[in-house]
Amino acid sequence: MGVTAATRQDTVEVLDNRISQSGLSGATVTERAVPGGQRFISVEVPGASRQQVIDFIGERGQVETVALYPVRTGNGTEYRTTTVATQDDIDNVGNARRADENNPQPSVSVTLTDDAASEFQADMQEYGFAQQGGTRCGEYDRNATLEENVQQLEQSNVENRCLLTVRDGEVVFAARVTNDLAESFRTGQFEESPVYASSAGSYEQVRELEINLKTGALETDLDIQNRGRTSYLQPSLAQQFKPLSVLTGAAAVLAVSLMIFLRYRRPDVAAPMILTAAAEVYILLGFAAAVGLPLELSHIAGFIAVIGTGVDDLVIIADEIMQQGEV
Repeated sequence: MGVTAATRQDTVEVLDNRISQSGLSGATVTERAVPGGQRFISVEVPGASRQQVIDFIGERGQVETVALYPVRTGNGTEYRTTTVATQDDIDNVGNARRADENNPQPSVSVTLTDDAASEFQADMQEYGFAQQGGTRCGEYDRNATLEENVQQLEQSNVENRCLLTVRDGEVVFAARVTNDLAESFRTGQFEESPVYASSAGSYEQVRELEINLKTGALETDLDIQNRGRTSYLQPSLAQQFKPLSVLTGAAAVLAVSLMIFLRYRRPDVAAPMILTAAAEVYILLGFAAAVGLPLELSHIAGFIAVIGTGVDDLVIIADEIMQQGEV
């Protein structure tokens, strides 16, 4: 069964937002059709390597908060996991924060919707996360899988209750519930201010969480390896175009200079105008280089328009001055 048009459109929007949030400028995400009726999503990102782009778009970006808690049964204590919050439950996502004195782990703040906050608080009370003094999660080993941790915890005599941050099925962090947060669950204050921190082992992982939480998850997996195609232009390829670019720019300057000189036939009038136009080009290109702006066709067209209007203004000013006989 094929992917519906609505799913493809949602995928385009999620990928576009995800790349924009990552800070990669000049990227385009479009849906394209090829002969035979097949449709593909094309992602073009200037200034990024092939692997960088695949890392950004290759995963669904599904983020969940999962409760890991013990349950006493007739055979002893067993640990269970329950998803208590998903991306659909989130109302607002803060910015990723690095670890500091007040924030021992890199984290991103998450605000739940009103409906989700009530259910989340009820789950925390039901699963024992609202107990006095908070919970313990010291025995959880982030280097082991969730299944291995469950086995180890069931063999341990120490009770652990952890809130797991899960991204695409992988646990990226396990945290205890502090006394203050547990008290807010117990007293009902959390429902009034439903904010908690989602953490990870490194700032890079937290940054990925922030992007995924803000842009949402893909509704389907992208088949990049089997049916997708990727191409990458080496940065060194641009070296081959530099001489032609310089030659084209020089030809354009000479053409504009010749037209201005033919109009006025006075070097003392034409020279300042040419120097001013050249300075505008230098400033524009310098700004583009300083901010790392990729020179796409749309940007080049904008530069041409700015330069053209600048020369036009200079011609009008020169004509006005010459009519007044001041030159």
